[in-house]
Amino acid sequence: MTPRAVLSPSLLLVVAAFFPLALAAQTAPAESAYVTDVLRLGLYQAEDATGRPFRTLVSGTQVEILERRTFYARVRTPDGEVGWVKSNFLQDEKPAALRATEYETRISELTGDLQRVQAELDEANGTLSGIRSETSDVIGLTQEAESLRSEKERLEDRLAGFRGSLPIKWSLILAAVLAVLGFIGGIAFLDYRIRKRHGGFRVY
Repeated sequence: MTPRAVLSPSLLLVVAAFFPLALAAQTAPAESAYVTDVLRLGLYQAEDATGRPFRTLVSGTQVEILERRTFYARVRTPDGEVGWVKSNFLQDEKPAALRATEYETRISELTGDLQRVQAELDEANGTLSGIRSETSDVIGLTQEAESLRSEKERLEDRLAGFRGSLPIKWSLILAAVLAVLGFIGGIAFLDYRIRKRHGGFRVY
């Protein structure tokens, strides 16, 4: 009868303690890191980074950490190459040079947005100035029309006063003259509005 291997309780406790850690190491999400400032970091095939690097990673390159050792880390580059690097040249935050470049790009984008907003504001101000000018013209034309209407009423009142003292012939002549003057004034007023609307050109 072959004797069965019996695990001691202490050994079972050790196995039970390290099993969740091994499982967590296999299922843990990949960690990201960046190559530190002002550096060209060699990417090696060997775990101890011996020999010649088959690739050089520049400062700011983001890599995915697949495995860590005491002094080395196994990483994957953005284009999928896998190798070993010295882990003390990796950091969690983006390097200052990379952040500065991103800030400059963002500032450039914001400057472009500001210029576009300023151009739209200038265009809106131009439109507003045009509306104000047209409003001023309308007010002036309204006042002029009101003045002509008041003058017409005043002349009609005077004509009514002279009707009893003037002969019918002269009354008719005066009425005709007033009608002609009113017609000419209307044409002149219409011509003024047309010229004002079309920049000084007469368009019918």
